[in-house]
Amino acid sequence: MDITSLQRARAIIDTVGEPHQALVIYKLRSLTYNSTNNEEHRKAKNVIANMEKEYALNVANVLIKDKFDQIPDYLKE
Repeated sequence: MDITSLQRARAIIDTVGEPHQALVIYKLRSLTYNSTNNEEHRKAKNVIANMEKEYALNVANVLIKDKFDQIPDYLKE
C-alpha cells in the first residue's frame, strides 16, 4: 500500500511519526508562506514545496510499513 496523498501522509506522520519528522514538514512549509513577485523566489518556493511533498510521502510510506498496527484504520484506506 503506497501513500500518494500529501494530506494523508501528513496525518500519518502527525499520528505515528517522530516529532522531528512533523517539524521538518512544518519548517519546509513555512519557507513557502511569504508571497513574492521575484521570479527566482517563486522558483525556489516551488522546489521547496516539492521537497516537502517528497519528504512527507517517503516518510509516510516507511511509517505505513513499520507502524501499520499503530495507524488508525481511517488513515489506512
